[in-house]
Amino acid sequence: MVGPWESVADGADHVSRKILESVRVKRQKFHSPSFDKFDQNWLLLTDYRNPFSDHITDAILAQRLSAASQHPDAIGTEFDRIYIFYGPRCFRIYKGQLATKLSNKP
Repeated sequence: MVGPWESVADGADHVSRKILESVRVKRQKFHSPSFDKFDQNWLLLTDYRNPFSDHITDAILAQRLSAASQHPDAIGTEFDRIYIFYGPRCFRIYKGQLATKLSNKP
């Protein structure tokens, strides 16, 4: 028997948890002695193009990432900018502020 489909909100929550976990791991690596640091340190996270991305998923992800960006313990201060590409959406966290842009390219 197949269980019920995952809701859009549950899927977006799952993705946001995965993104924040990736940020946490990268922050840990940043503090390792072998990590090369520069005048500006940017973090770029990409994912495969999400064919199911829609305005509901985008809104939930934006809400979760915006909330996390307000908490230095979640996003940290190691990276000057964080870019997260998920499907056609780009999220940018810069100085604790979230900006988002939707690609118009097919």
